[in-house]
Amino acid sequence: GTVKCARCHSSLTYNVITGNGGRYDYSTCAGRLTRRNDCDLPYLPAEDVEEAVRLVWQDERFEPGALDGLKQVMAESLDATAKRDARETHQLDQRIGQVKAERVKWAEQAVDGAVPRDVARAKQAELEDQLRTLEGQRSRVAGGTSGRQHSADEALELLKSLPTAYNDGSPQFRRACNQSWFDCILIDDTETGTTTTGHHTAPVQALRQAADLAVQRTTGDGSDLHDDIRSVKPGVAPATRTNDIRSVAASPPNGVTPGQNTQTAQPRRAEPSGLEPIVVGSSSDYLVAGGGIEPPTSRL
Repeated sequence: GTVKCARCHSSLTYNVITGNGGRYDYSTCAGRLTRRNDCDLPYLPAEDVEEAVRLVWQDERFEPGALDGLKQVMAESLDATAKRDARETHQLDQRIGQVKAERVKWAEQAVDGAVPRDVARAKQAELEDQLRTLEGQRSRVAGGTSGRQHSADEALELLKSLPTAYNDGSPQFRRACNQSWFDCILIDDTETGTTTTGHHTAPVQALRQAADLAVQRTTGDGSDLHDDIRSVKPGVAPATRTNDIRSVAASPPNGVTPGQNTQTAQPRRAEPSGLEPIVVGSSSDYLVAGGGIEPPTSRL
């Protein structure tokens, strides 16, 4: 899964713990739960983990200048791709015309008796297969050109409001975002609260570097933005975002003790004692399912 324990990097599992007349939803380190290691990450209330991950996304914003620069580069790239597609379409049209002409020729030869009819039929079937393949290739090229522009527009629109889109998204959408945006999100429990650190995937690292270059380009250094961004290589050290969902001051406010969510001021549940956790797939809207943040199954 994407959400992992910061101490041993095992997946977090979603657990339902029952006993003492209640039901308690927790996220637990799989390494600790299965005793694969000596990890001591406490049981974390599932809603705290949800909130911690949500706050990671609050830092996933792009400067307006960065988006303008990315839009420019994407437009140039789409234009170059469209020209390449036009050349490929022209070549396919020529080849399609040649195949059709050859079919006519073989039909005329069969009618004139120049070739045996069974030979002509076999050749026609062969040409029909070629024509079907070429027309399929042409359709994909034409569809790709319009589809890329639509995808680019949607991507830019999403980048304008990533935190909001994540907050408003369904659990399935959130899982998809986390899987595509982060290699992992590390969860830890400290004296001040639950902390999260998100490590970007290589494509997102490259995107963020490109966005930074776009912002720098607005200062007018005379360099070519398109060439600068094309030179970005993914795979550098992961960018991280660390958030603390319960620590807002050096000392906690009245009525709230360390380990509570200061946004809701709900008492932190004590770690379960003497109760056996039931590891289940997430039937709730929690991100952390039985096998980590995804998929929502009971597999550890």
